[in-house]
Amino acid sequence: MDKEKARKLNRMIWQKRIRDGALFGIIAILGIGALAFYQFGNETVSSTEISGVVQSWSRAQDQSGSAGYMIQVVLDDGSIITASGNRHGEAPKIGAPINLRKLETRGGGTRYSRAD
Repeated sequence: MDKEKARKLNRMIWQKRIRDGALFGIIAILGIGALAFYQFGNETVSSTEISGVVQSWSRAQDQSGSAGYMIQVVLDDGSIITASGNRHGEAPKIGAPINLRKLETRGGGTRYSRAD
């Protein structure tokens, strides 16, 4: 192989390496940005105590994989929501009053969890 062909081939190889490295860098930056948004956008900014009546419930797993409950609740204002609860006590009784914690996140989301 003559010197000119070797030089062109070497240049093409390095251009591909640079292009692949830049693509990897862009993907890494986007991934870090998405992770930061998920972590900080999901941060709780306000917590409010609300009450309602248990309409139904079912067993479920929480985000960490621990056993828990998904509780369907009719709030005092008439709206119906689904709340989560830990299994560290008795299951909620249908028709019983329940106190919930309404958590609003920085990203605009709302979560409900059992207050007691």
